[in-house]
Amino acid sequence: YAKRSLPAWVSAVPLREKLVLHRDRLFAPATSRRGKAGLPGHDKSGRTESTDAYRQDLTAEAWGAWDWDILYSTPEQAILELLEQVPKRESVAHADAVIAGLADLSSRRLVALLAGCRSVKVKRLFLALAGRHRHPWVRRVQEAADRSEFDLGRGKRVLVPGGRLHPKYLITLPAELDVRSE
Repeated sequence: YAKRSLPAWVSAVPLREKLVLHRDRLFAPATSRRGKAGLPGHDKSGRTESTDAYRQDLTAEAWGAWDWDILYSTPEQAILELLEQVPKRESVAHADAVIAGLADLSSRRLVALLAGCRSVKVKRLFLALAGRHRHPWVRRVQEAADRSEFDLGRGKRVLVPGGRLHPKYLITLPAELDVRSE
């Protein structure tokens, strides 16, 4: 994820891995999303998160012989980034399986991220899939959605043509998923 293209020399580096650039348009700048929930400056392990207004939910950790900072998304931001890739690069079933394993997310951080998320599809998909699981944080995030702490847009969203419409979040999901409203 980056604001601009990678330098030309990056493509000249011989790597077995493929680098895929994602434009960072999913979230509004951090300064505009420090709403009611706020965002912590440190996580429980003592690592500090980026204070850059562009990316508030990156964690920096010393890496390599020179202790360069390697930045990575918090789990709360990473799941929303994954959902942005549905259905083009990721399946709904895979995203649902990942959310099923995310028992220890921060509801406060999720509410703040969802408030700053620019994609109605991502927010609705997250809420619909999260509602299928009984994690402790789900109820608090759904309550924030019910209080309109973040915009869920208007109208229906077709994610899966021919799928079932989620009755609460009005997004179509694969028919094999149970889409009852929680």
